[in-house]
Amino acid sequence: MKLTTVNESQSITDASIINGAQTQGEIKRYFESLDDDDRTDFLVRVEIVMDPSHESIVEIAIARNTATSVRSVSQAGARGYLNELKRSIEGALPGETLQMSETDTEGLNTQSVLQYARLLMPTQIMGEKSPSKNFAYKQGGKCLSDFSNWAHNRSADETAARCHDFIVDIAPIAVKEYRKWEAHDGWNGHRLHERGRSGEKPIGGRPVRRDKKTGKVVWVAPGILFPVMSALSAFVIRKSGRWFLEKPELFKEEELIRRAVQQFRALDREVTVMGRSEAAYDALSIYTETIATVLAST
Repeated sequence: MKLTTVNESQSITDASIINGAQTQGEIKRYFESLDDDDRTDFLVRVEIVMDPSHESIVEIAIARNTATSVRSVSQAGARGYLNELKRSIEGALPGETLQMSETDTEGLNTQSVLQYARLLMPTQIMGEKSPSKNFAYKQGGKCLSDFSNWAHNRSADETAARCHDFIVDIAPIAVKEYRKWEAHDGWNGHRLHERGRSGEKPIGGRPVRRDKKTGKVVWVAPGILFPVMSALSAFVIRKSGRWFLEKPELFKEEELIRRAVQQFRALDREVTVMGRSEAAYDALSIYTETIATVLAST
């Protein structure tokens, strides 16, 4: 690996990513999704390891792989952990299925489905073990690892069974809800695609994409959508042994969007910062949780 400085910027050549199959796949998927005129900067946090010894590099790779508790989709699929989730998706979303390995080219991305479902999980399901609200954004791979553990232990662990069954029930609902908010008409008019007053462009990725013919928003970045989805967990209920999302009439979708836009601008229009900001999740949840509390007391 070589580190070169040119005009005060630095470039790395001949580098490799430790256990980076998934990372490289995500980078490839990102570049394939870009529009021709997309020049938005985005931030990537990296840790650079430089060691002249090949043996040391091998040991570092092994140690990192052991320390990161992330299971592959292929492993989960082969062990049957994804079977019920797949049936739930296929039953509720006609014509769709779930990817059961990293090589599958058709079907919904398994990690994304699990991330959406985790965003809607009420804190009382896991109790004191509930992670922070930004968990699904910061640790997407752990969503698969957790689900695999729940599927494996559900016959002997009541909490594992409860968490597993929730994900299976809510997953197709979460997918439909995410798609709805991703292209919600309420995002139009907020000018999230434009540069700021000082001419600065958004940092951390493009916030929205618009249809070239109509100018309407057709896609919103996960960093903005994840806090929105998390706020909706206040409206998740259990009826007749199954989990559902029921938004009350008092809830106004445009108001939640307005608050999300407000948070995005307050965080200097940095997409990834909003996706990781616990304050953003809390701010949006105040609106939905207040409505849920008021309705519960009447």
